[in-house]
Amino acid sequence: MASPRERVTAHGRPRLALACLALLSSLAPGLASAAPPSPSPEGPTPPAPILAESEDEDGADPSGPALPEARTGHAAPLVFSGSPGAQGALLGAEDPVRALFEMPPATRDDAYGPRPAGVPGLSREQIVRYGLDNPYVRAADENIAAMRSLLQMAKFAWVPVVRASAVLTPGAAIQCDDVSLQGEDGPFSFQYCRAAGDPATGTGTDGGAPTDLQTIGGYFDRIAEAGISLRLSAEFVAPITTFGKIVNAKRLAKVGVELAELQHLATQHETILRVYEAHAALLLARESVAILAEAYKIVQAERAKIELELGLGPDGQPAFDADPDSLNLDRDPDDLVRLEVGELELAGRMREARLIEAKALASLWAIAGTAAPRGFDVVEAQLEPDTIEGGLAELDHYRALALKNRPEARLADAGVEARKVQEKLARTNFLPDLGAVVKFGYGYANKATPEMRTLYYTGRLNYSNVYFGLAMSWNLDFHNKAFALGRARAQRREAEYKREAAQGLLLLEVEDAYRGVIDAEQQLRFAELARDKTWRLVVSEQTSGSIGASDFDDLRKALTQWAEFEFKRFEAIMNRNVALARLSRAVGVPLTSH
Repeated sequence: MASPRERVTAHGRPRLALACLALLSSLAPGLASAAPPSPSPEGPTPPAPILAESEDEDGADPSGPALPEARTGHAAPLVFSGSPGAQGALLGAEDPVRALFEMPPATRDDAYGPRPAGVPGLSREQIVRYGLDNPYVRAADENIAAMRSLLQMAKFAWVPVVRASAVLTPGAAIQCDDVSLQGEDGPFSFQYCRAAGDPATGTGTDGGAPTDLQTIGGYFDRIAEAGISLRLSAEFVAPITTFGKIVNAKRLAKVGVELAELQHLATQHETILRVYEAHAALLLARESVAILAEAYKIVQAERAKIELELGLGPDGQPAFDADPDSLNLDRDPDDLVRLEVGELELAGRMREARLIEAKALASLWAIAGTAAPRGFDVVEAQLEPDTIEGGLAELDHYRALALKNRPEARLADAGVEARKVQEKLARTNFLPDLGAVVKFGYGYANKATPEMRTLYYTGRLNYSNVYFGLAMSWNLDFHNKAFALGRARAQRREAEYKREAAQGLLLLEVEDAYRGVIDAEQQLRFAELARDKTWRLVVSEQTSGSIGASDFDDLRKALTQWAEFEFKRFEAIMNRNVALARLSRAVGVPLTSH
């Protein structure tokens, strides 16, 4: 047996649904508040004064209260200095309501309004793939590369440290002579060095004191003959043991890489959630736009009917050639005003839907980035509910999944591990570092004699040497190291408490998302059930109307309720899809089938 819903053809259902929205917003205020005027020989009876109902029982004059002065002021229009775009072009239209409902296609780069023909279409999953290559994800990739570089530095900490230096300065002109002297034990050789130019007699050039190159005045007195001095040094330090410092540095670097990878994964999951939310909002807005557009057509048909019954021409003025048979003397002239108010209400809803559509589409463009085709559109034409692979499991199952797979939960664990390693590193700072040292030195001065070899001369300018040995570096600033260790312990305990708090908030987020999925499902079922039941009323009222036993106002109310529940159904589908996306984000794994 055919259901009551099937008694009306599929072609008629959407028009009836849209008619209710139009009649609700345009005709209901007037028709429900006053009865139609009765015909008279003189023509339609004018409606009763608005203030007639204000007359009290004592017979007060109803014309006493004065109507407030009408507010007819208008704000100055917005002035554009450049191209207004599809949205701004509506402001200059002669009929802004009609212009909003009959918008031409926008340009490819303008997200507001109908999409032009020929733009590429992307599915939701294609947008996700483009979004996973956006700048935010790439920045997370570079953060991983930086952390891996630090890990490589820690791994190669055993490589000997090489420090080299080269110094080029003015030298010193020095001349040396070997002199044989007689000592107590016999003759011996003595090397006598002096500033170049001084006589070997031990006096200066003028017979006075010799020039002392170890003083500032003496050095600059002979600076013209100083020449140049080159000193080279190189030091190799090979660590033998650092008592755990290198090992803990490696561990800390590994934890840093893990943290960067988890942050990258969290960025990807957040990007996917934003794509799903924007995609659902876009489709819901387009469903609303389609219903409102069809409702506007019904309103225009009703406008034509009212104008015909009132005998109005295309300019809105009474037509002298109106067909008398088409006039309806019971038609209230204010019905046309009520209809125009209804048009404005529809236009307000259309404006909101267009704005949401533009914002959602622009969000998808921003998330997909420059790699996606410019000005793309989505290929999905209808808002369909997503399905859960394997069905919705128990709440405890998703809680366990979240603690195991959610990037933020693993980030909290890695943060605690990093603090533990830092605490160990603070302990090892109390111990010294041991290593093998090799040091080379070389000096050359072109104006100093290379025969300056006597040991008791210091600051030699021509030399070469090499040293081998063991070295120990030990910072004995123990009190500050003790303070640093206490700070590391406190930070480790802080990380543990934060992990505990994060896990609690994470479980709460999972439960909230889980309840949201079930509530959205309930909302969807209730909306569908109410829509079907109100449709039975519509069919019943139409059946009664076919035999003249129906009230039009009852039919209008039934249609209004049916349309409202149809809107709620689409809204429930969007809420369900978004709730599933948020649950997938909360547990860290995809739950919907694509």
